[in-house]
Amino acid sequence: MIYKLIMVHPGKALPTYSVPNLTKLEVTQPQRDPTVDLLRDAVGAAFVIYQAYLTYRAYQRLAHFDGPRWAPFSRLWLLRNHVSGSQHLGLADVCYKYGPIARVGPNHLLTSDHNVYLRITAARSAWTRSDWYRGWRFDGTVDGLLSERDDKKHNHLRSQMALSYSGKENPDLEERIDARVMDMINLIQRKYVSTPGNLRVLDFCNLASYFSLDVISDISFGEPFGCLEQDRDVHSYMTMVEDSGKYILVAAVYPEIARLMERQWLRDLMGAPSPKDETGLGKLISLAREIVENRFKSELPERMDMLGSFIRHGLTRNQAELEVILQIVAGADTVAATFRATMLHVITNPGIYNTLVSEISQGVQSGAISSPIRDSEGQQLPYLQAVIREGLRIFPPGGYASKEAPPGGDTINGKHVPGGTHLGIAIFAMQRQKHVFGDDADLFRPERWLEASPEARSEMEKVTSLVFSGGKWTCLGKTVANMELNKIFVELLRRFDVAIVDPTRTWFSVNWSIFVNKEMFVRVTERKEQL
Repeated sequence: MIYKLIMVHPGKALPTYSVPNLTKLEVTQPQRDPTVDLLRDAVGAAFVIYQAYLTYRAYQRLAHFDGPRWAPFSRLWLLRNHVSGSQHLGLADVCYKYGPIARVGPNHLLTSDHNVYLRITAARSAWTRSDWYRGWRFDGTVDGLLSERDDKKHNHLRSQMALSYSGKENPDLEERIDARVMDMINLIQRKYVSTPGNLRVLDFCNLASYFSLDVISDISFGEPFGCLEQDRDVHSYMTMVEDSGKYILVAAVYPEIARLMERQWLRDLMGAPSPKDETGLGKLISLAREIVENRFKSELPERMDMLGSFIRHGLTRNQAELEVILQIVAGADTVAATFRATMLHVITNPGIYNTLVSEISQGVQSGAISSPIRDSEGQQLPYLQAVIREGLRIFPPGGYASKEAPPGGDTINGKHVPGGTHLGIAIFAMQRQKHVFGDDADLFRPERWLEASPEARSEMEKVTSLVFSGGKWTCLGKTVANMELNKIFVELLRRFDVAIVDPTRTWFSVNWSIFVNKEMFVRVTERKEQL
């Protein structure tokens, strides 16, 4: 078909022009070299085959261990578990289903067998910390006691810090804890004692956090934050844990991210915690820097607290800053989580509650308990010790915390573990092993510690001690944590009756390797006759 274009001009006829139908124009394509297509297809096929080969190799590496179906092919299963908010339960379920050693990633195993964990954490073990710990670097360039993976460096750090945690260079350690216990009691008496006509609800989760934060700040650098005095989270620590927890775990599962975030420009771009922040981890970093800087500049005699001990034993300024932060983040959580969980189980079990109060009453009447109770006195109260151990066992703080097999590999329970394999701990399942704790291991029952034979009790204590890790990685703060626990239940229950407000809604709890517990609402009344 041909179209004619005609322009009309007044008084004059113009020539016409014909334009071919554009829809029928043919475009000539250049000839493609078939060799290029073949080469492109070959490269694509080779890439797919190579990826399939790598996947097969990764699968075969630990194929002799069972685990979730998709775990061998990527770390996504492990990531999903870590950021689910119920990490401890997910890891426990794997061991319940697949056995005490299970596969949870391409290069990742998990164990709930305490004997395995004791062996790989032993002082002479060739196992090391895995790069999971890289995610726990709060400073992109400096490793602290929590994140240091090199055994020699880690052991040296422990030797520099051990005396501060033992109390030998912190002589008023117990008195400082006593003072913070009394701050807690005073806060309750001032604001939260209920009467028959006046219910004053106390969030016990907040109280436990305030207490732990004030204790750890006081013994670390000589001054409490003042959370108990002000009845608030002064530096937004709890918000920081809740907001930052899952992001730390993403970097723990994918250390590649942690390595990238070591670049300051990227940290700034991504809005990582900064000393300029007014709240959260950034504020904590700023506070630690200020405290450490002032201490290093001071011409006064070194104070007899943990920071003073760190400096005396050669920690650099950067190391001291980091350890102050780690003490607060890790130290405050362990005691607070155990305090909350143990108290919840005690006040919701009338038999346990009455037995514990009775032991406290008898101890006061016999003169076996001072005011405030001494750590040594608390250690001599059998039911109190049973309650504390059961609290640590039934709700153990701590996370996956994987270790790395030596280059030559290892043999565990008759199975070869290749070098470089990561092995994490399912601490929740470990503390519920029925062959150790009995068929009722899922129940909070302190009496099991009093009924057990000496041999059975020794085994139970060995397992429960792993709440503080084991061997060369045992938590240095264990002594301080136990001292706090030996005091707080006695001093609270000798003065007050505590009851849950709504038994159908006890609390809100999530786990980011650090527990975030909220809204444990209790009613506190004064005892008619204080013990």
